[in-house]
Amino acid sequence: PQPSLTNTFDVTASGGDLSNLNGTVALSALTTGGITDNAGNALASAAPTGTNDNSYSVINDAVAPTVVSITRLDPAGAVTNQDYLRWQVVFSEGVSNLSPDDFDPAGTTAGVNSIIALAASAPVQAAASDDGPFRPFAVSDTIFYITIAGGDLADLNGDVTLAFAAGQNVTDQAGNALANTAPTGANEGYTLDNAAPTVSLSSSASAPVSGPFPITITFSEDVTGFDLPDLTVGNGTASNLVPADARTYTATITPLVTGTVSVDVPAGAAQDAAGNGNGAATQFSLAYNGLRSLAVDFSGLGGGQIVSTPAGLDCTADCSVSIEGGRSYALSVTPNPDSVFVLWTDGPCAGRADAECTVDLTTDASVGALFQLAAPPQARIMTATLPGARSGYVGGSELSAFLSVSNGQQAAAQNCYVSNPSDSPVSLTSARLDGAGNPTGPLNPYFDLLPGESASFVLGMTPNAETGPSGYLLFPLVTCQNAGFIALPGINSVLLSIGSAPAPDVLSTSATPSGDGVIRIAEPGRAQVMTAAAVNIGAGDGSAGLNEVTLTATVDTGSAVLPVTLEICQINASALCITPRGPSVTTVVQQNAAVFYAVFVRDASGGAGIPFDPANARVYLHFTDAGGTVRSMTSAAVTAPAAADLPVASVLPAGRWSVVMRRHDGGWPDHVPAAVHVAGNGVAIIDDGTTPRLAVFDPTLDASTGSVAPGQFRLAGTEGRWTSTGLIRLGAVWADHPGEFWGVRDARSDSGVQWRDLAGSYGGSVHILESGEIRGVAGGCAVYGQADGAASSVTLLSLTGCAMSGSYAAVIDLPANDNEDPVLVIAGQSAGWRLAQ
Repeated sequence: PQPSLTNTFDVTASGGDLSNLNGTVALSALTTGGITDNAGNALASAAPTGTNDNSYSVINDAVAPTVVSITRLDPAGAVTNQDYLRWQVVFSEGVSNLSPDDFDPAGTTAGVNSIIALAASAPVQAAASDDGPFRPFAVSDTIFYITIAGGDLADLNGDVTLAFAAGQNVTDQAGNALANTAPTGANEGYTLDNAAPTVSLSSSASAPVSGPFPITITFSEDVTGFDLPDLTVGNGTASNLVPADARTYTATITPLVTGTVSVDVPAGAAQDAAGNGNGAATQFSLAYNGLRSLAVDFSGLGGGQIVSTPAGLDCTADCSVSIEGGRSYALSVTPNPDSVFVLWTDGPCAGRADAECTVDLTTDASVGALFQLAAPPQARIMTATLPGARSGYVGGSELSAFLSVSNGQQAAAQNCYVSNPSDSPVSLTSARLDGAGNPTGPLNPYFDLLPGESASFVLGMTPNAETGPSGYLLFPLVTCQNAGFIALPGINSVLLSIGSAPAPDVLSTSATPSGDGVIRIAEPGRAQVMTAAAVNIGAGDGSAGLNEVTLTATVDTGSAVLPVTLEICQINASALCITPRGPSVTTVVQQNAAVFYAVFVRDASGGAGIPFDPANARVYLHFTDAGGTVRSMTSAAVTAPAAADLPVASVLPAGRWSVVMRRHDGGWPDHVPAAVHVAGNGVAIIDDGTTPRLAVFDPTLDASTGSVAPGQFRLAGTEGRWTSTGLIRLGAVWADHPGEFWGVRDARSDSGVQWRDLAGSYGGSVHILESGEIRGVAGGCAVYGQADGAASSVTLLSLTGCAMSGSYAAVIDLPANDNEDPVLVIAGQSAGWRLAQ
């Protein structure tokens, strides 16, 4: 039968790959498939003429959606104190059914209050109508913004993360459920910090402080924004804020005035990472003692008053006051009417002579002020040095010696200092010694000495020039405004021997039983002893072993010949002589090994005694090396009593006198050793060792009796006095004026040597014949005279044929020591000569 025809068919496709296909499936008709109409016409075109909905989108999605990432959105930082939190959640594919119930935030009771899909605008496109261009709007189904709020967020301190609820029903477009809620990528949370940082203040200083002190500021957590102005200081200022780390800071607090210093850190001075401002610190306070000590040292013989502005100090003698520190004080000086202010000796104005000084009293301070008498009375000082000789070499180490300066009882010595003679072969420094013998104070100090007061110094002598074999006699100069001293060889001198290479340097010292540096012979004709020690601290003299010196010790009485006999020996530790007693002793001395000596001094004055005159009556011990150079010297004064029945002097002081005389030319040293030869008729030769001169001593009459006053004489209007015990003095005891002198009678006065015993040539131009006749030429003048008797007696000469013609006096100056020659001394009123044999 003919099949029934229709134009509508239902076509079902199945099988094949439909069960796994993800794509589009379309149904198409084929013109070659045999499709005809009732008339048998074949299908000519497969393209529909009407609606063409011939395709399916086939999705066979078996993969469940995943969470790609959960990242912080607002705020961006991990630490926050906001009361809402936002995340961006990204899924691996589009999802649906997303609702607040699908989330359960961890670490908080806050809940989700909004879910917003990411929306974006597409580029501008042309419109299909006349409405103009438009911007399509797209909404994502894979990226969502999740916001949580409420709950405990406002007070929470802890970590908060965005988690999915156990009952979430998120599915993809194919209906696959979100099975794994852990992100495959980032999973960021927030740290909620709603706690304000705390801050504490501390210091290593303890009360009471006396100046600036440190303060430590410690926050409970890292903060930012903390600066110096955030420190509030009561009664002080803050400075030097330094962070040790993000939560610890240090600063310096400088108090202002005495009292309590407080330090505060206000609330909100700094912020933690979440932006929380700190709470206010508990106030720190510390007691400050702002009082400072201001001491004033008055020095000098004058006086005055020192006051301060602002008030607080008012002193007229050494003082120390406690006044408010941290400010400046102007000190003003007012000297006493009899005084002058010289200078500030210590403190910020040291060395200045203006009468005002400003002291910044931030710490304890002191100042010194020197006042001197405006018109000080004349004083007298005495000096002594030890040892008496030192040896060194140019380029060698500094040599030292001790200097003692004593003031007499007359008046205080003002503004004294020690200095170096201009021709000295050494540079010289001085340092004052304290009671323990230690140097104290500055080098080369100025000093004052009250009547009867003494000062000791250590001298530093650095060699800078050679002296030659005879050495250089250094007198350390002690100069005072109102006092001077007398240079006495062997007492206040140091014999310097400076060479070009290391040499022996012998230190020596002596002692006497009385302990005062005086050989005190108890009775006429008796003896006393002086002991001595010597040590070589230098090199050897090449005469013996390495660093050994052949040391010869000799004893004499210097330029004066005293009525004594002298012997010396080397002694052992038991003070027993180990060498014969004699005028000298020679010993090979090792370096740094001490040797000891005893000197025996016997009175040979025949009852006249030896007067106490330390400047002239001395026993000297010299130490020479194998080359004859004096390497050390020490001495002691000597005195012996006269017989009780010694007659009183009644005539002029005939004989030779060893004296210390004030120079006529004003040179240095101002006093020199000299000799005075006096004839029985008063004719005298005064010999200073350079230019002898003729003088005449006149007996002084006693005004009450009109007779000659025993022991008194006059020279050129100046009063003099002598005693039969052996002392002589012209003028003041210190020989204040040129030509004045004092001294002792020289034992050479009693020599039995006659003029004829010394026949020979003197100075190469004057001859003494065995008959006592004196002939020759001196100063271009013909010399003639006839001498008889003792050579120490004064005789008269005539000089003729020249401008200096006239009467002269002559005497033989006998040698004081065996190695010296006799000298013919010729003296006139205006000229004089010393002619050695």
